[in-house]
Amino acid sequence: MFVNREKELKILENEYNRDGFKFCIIYGRRRVGKTTLIRKFLKNKKHIYFLATLENEKILLEKFKEIVAESLEDEFLKGINLTSFESIFKYIARKKEKLVVVIDEFQYLSKVNLAIASIFQSIAENLNTELPKNIFFFQRKDLKKGLKRLQKGTV
Repeated sequence: MFVNREKELKILENEYNRDGFKFCIIYGRRRVGKTTLIRKFLKNKKHIYFLATLENEKILLEKFKEIVAESLEDEFLKGINLTSFESIFKYIARKKEKLVVVIDEFQYLSKVNLAIASIFQSIAENLNTELPKNIFFFQRKDLKKGLKRLQKGTV
């Protein structure tokens, strides 16, 4: 059920309709409807939705690549070997189409790879001119804890 989230949905739509690259973090306690909000927003939009888990990084990269290939309807991508999030996002950037990329449960990635927040920061900074129509959402249940870990260099 989708109740009382019209304001948040409008904020997301406004971000989506603005020009340029956007990087958004959606956070809040567990079970308050973050994923439902994101899924509602994604309807009728070209998107990649990835639910992170605690599996090892190689498995996560392969799963992410497969989801990207399916979302972009790209058989070529399925057959090539990309071994980092950076290389997958560089591949996405070459598509030059408006696209929403969501990584749900981002905190699990930070447990699998302690450097993941800085890796995604680097991706955002280095590819933002190549991703002019893209918007990224990272969802984590406890943003304050994650930011503290990032400041200490442990995320």
